[in-house]
Amino acid sequence: MVAEPLVTKKGEAAWPFPHMVKMPWPYLAIMPLAYILLIYFGWTQDDYVESNVSEIWIPRSGSYAQDNKYAARFGKVDLGTSSIAAMAISRDGGNIFTPDRLEEIRARMEAAEEATLEWKGHTITWEDVCASNNVGLGTTYEFPCARITPLDYFQEAGWFFEENDRVTWRNSVIRKSIVKPIIPRFGIMSQYCPTQCQHQITLRNSEAYAVLNGYDASYANPLGLLGDIASMEMNDPCKRCIEENFEVQINNLLLATKGSFGVLAQQIGILIQSGAADPSSVPQLATLAGQYGQLAQSLTRADAEEFFTYYTTRGLYPAFNLDGYKEAYDQLVAVLRTPCLQVKATTRPDLICPNETVTDDEAEQAMLDHADGPFSSYNTAGSPFPWWSDASGTGKLFEGTSGVSGSGINMAGELLSMAFYTDILNVQNPPAWNPLWDGLGGFPTDPLNHPVYQQTVLGDPTYNWFMAVYETQDSICQNNNLTGTQTQVVALDVGSAFAMQEATQNWCTKHDVPNKDNSGRETSYTKQHFSIMWYDLFIDTFLGIEQGVDSPFTWTLGQGCGYSLAGERDQYADSNETSVLASASEILYYIDEGTSVGPIDRNILIGGANPSIEEISSENPLEEATVIQSLYAIAFPENVVKKVKNCNRPGGAIEDMNAAEAEEILENFKEEMEKIWVKGWNDDNDGEVQFVYFSDDAGSVGTTGRTLLDITLDNGKLMSISICLIAIFSIILLISPDWIESRVLVTLIGVSLVVLAYFASLGLAILFDIKINISTAWTLPFIIIGIGVDDVYIV
Repeated sequence: MVAEPLVTKKGEAAWPFPHMVKMPWPYLAIMPLAYILLIYFGWTQDDYVESNVSEIWIPRSGSYAQDNKYAARFGKVDLGTSSIAAMAISRDGGNIFTPDRLEEIRARMEAAEEATLEWKGHTITWEDVCASNNVGLGTTYEFPCARITPLDYFQEAGWFFEENDRVTWRNSVIRKSIVKPIIPRFGIMSQYCPTQCQHQITLRNSEAYAVLNGYDASYANPLGLLGDIASMEMNDPCKRCIEENFEVQINNLLLATKGSFGVLAQQIGILIQSGAADPSSVPQLATLAGQYGQLAQSLTRADAEEFFTYYTTRGLYPAFNLDGYKEAYDQLVAVLRTPCLQVKATTRPDLICPNETVTDDEAEQAMLDHADGPFSSYNTAGSPFPWWSDASGTGKLFEGTSGVSGSGINMAGELLSMAFYTDILNVQNPPAWNPLWDGLGGFPTDPLNHPVYQQTVLGDPTYNWFMAVYETQDSICQNNNLTGTQTQVVALDVGSAFAMQEATQNWCTKHDVPNKDNSGRETSYTKQHFSIMWYDLFIDTFLGIEQGVDSPFTWTLGQGCGYSLAGERDQYADSNETSVLASASEILYYIDEGTSVGPIDRNILIGGANPSIEEISSENPLEEATVIQSLYAIAFPENVVKKVKNCNRPGGAIEDMNAAEAEEILENFKEEMEKIWVKGWNDDNDGEVQFVYFSDDAGSVGTTGRTLLDITLDNGKLMSISICLIAIFSIILLISPDWIESRVLVTLIGVSLVVLAYFASLGLAILFDIKINISTAWTLPFIIIGIGVDDVYIV
């Protein structure tokens, strides 16, 4: 179809121009009204200014654009996070690593991270928008938001670890990094690699050997072996031996345990079907057969590793506490033995007064018996000293030979003895299969009361551990004082009560559930639950961890260079500048000491360094640095929507947020953090540190986007002046003393229509999702208005 020309062959203007000439007044009303409507509907849209640089200057075609489109198809856009660079610069150009300046930076970081926004009745916090605040499944909102900063050199940077965060760190990081991988490997080292690991073992047990090999005498600490296991290279003979044997032993443990439970389930099933079992015991045997069968099917490698971890922990009790036991024994005996003997000789001959000394074997056995003892809801930590009438915690001192409390699971028997009973190695080879019961007249008709079954099966540590999941236990974790004597002799009873109060260990915290104030989420707990609780609390004591108090800044894993197991990070408070600079010269790690991301590149965090970052070390420390940069990661809108639905969210889950709303929240949150961070940046009297901030535009508008927005909309004054000058200039040209010849009114109407047409055209573009950008805002007004007014002159 050919467009109709503006001028016909007869020289007449095409429609509607002749109609406009003949009847201008309707058009004079219709056109402005149309312009006003376009302006109203276009300019009232929420997002009409282009703040994304990539939509303005990045090519939309060519190889670069094609590469971006290809990457987007495979989810490149979804994999990133938005970043904030929060810089701190010394105002005088001097060293920023001073205690006062670091504290000023720490306080500003704390203030920025406490920024909040109100949205639909919900308070949005930094925890809602940060990219990561978890250490695994179920820990979102229960761990601090990740950020990287040079302040991580120092303990004071741990302010953001709240109590629940510290509990999560203990449960999910310490257990994952120390308990789960290292303790069972310590058991392998001790049992299967004494020759290959002789050097490390001797170093940690002999002060003389440590000094002979160039170490300080304090290096001889058996606890250090746990750190050694984690830090040894794989080419170390000791490490190779540990790893090779660990794989073999865990696999053997799993296969032997599952196989034994399977064979026992089968044999009990045969026994029931044969009718040889006592009818009164059939229900119990049927239940056992079902439990055995379930374990044979459900046990996993993780279950085997967990068992071996706590089985090894039981052995660590006397290994790491022998000297402590004997020292405490001597102190208590020195106070209580003589009064006990005096009362025994006069009124209570039944008292069992402790011996004056204790041998290593006696001490070791007492601690193992303590670990195997029944769990106490009176005093969970209990006591290994065998002096009470019973283990409940309420027994009478010096009236028996029992310790107090324990794990609740007896693991004193021979490991995998039930595999020997079932001859599990040959079960797949019937001609060679020779289970122990074949030599005893067949499988017992009453296995639970059969002495051999009791010894080899019921006494197997693996049996007791895994069967404990089927036994519920009504207990709590509690810290009552150990009881003293009840002899009616005031001097001994009062003295022993005071001594036991001093000897009481308070293991339980409010985070160990169930306890007297918190019954926990479960309706009931198993025997295995309480055993794991007891061993975990014991592990805390010998590692020196205070649950809910210690954090990665006050208790280090020993994974990174310069950090020791159970050590702590340096402090800048009350330190001199030289010490602070020395601390900042070491390798910098995230809070997990390099486990996840390795050493942090200090070039992106420290500026103005002398000597340079590549040259500094403990031997060549920093002399000064003028800039510190902290990096924050912010989630994308889609991930924020998912995160705030989490039931762990403080204040309750948010179910009605969408991605567009999340993007707006992120944009506002970046701006709010920026306001807090840069407060007083241009005031030389506002502290010794100048704070500068930049946030990228990934996921939501950041610093560049807001700058573009401000610049784009900043042309209003200049455009108004331009319109006024054009109108005045036009009036001067077209004004006449003759009111009939004067064109002032026509000029003003023409200029007004041109201005309205310009804004209406932008409104129409906005309705078609074509945003105003810096180019159109600063060029089109002057070009379009100039051309339009020129047409007024022609008319």
